[in-house]
Amino acid sequence: MKTTPAGTTVMQFRPYVSPSTLDDFDEKASLTARRRWWERFLNLTIQGGWSDEMKVYELKLKMPPAVRN
Repeated sequence: MKTTPAGTTVMQFRPYVSPSTLDDFDEKASLTARRRWWERFLNLTIQGGWSDEMKVYELKLKMPPAVRN
């Protein structure tokens, strides 16, 4: 919530964006497919207003187990 200099209170609502709408990352996919996946991931993070911690957490969940840690 923010108050403008004129004294008006402004609220910004962000919709909940479920990370389950994005498939897991496929490291064997073509470069084009991997870039497209990354663009969709970034779009989700922007729409959902995710914090940096949330971005890292969700990105790790989408990665294959071998590269998570």
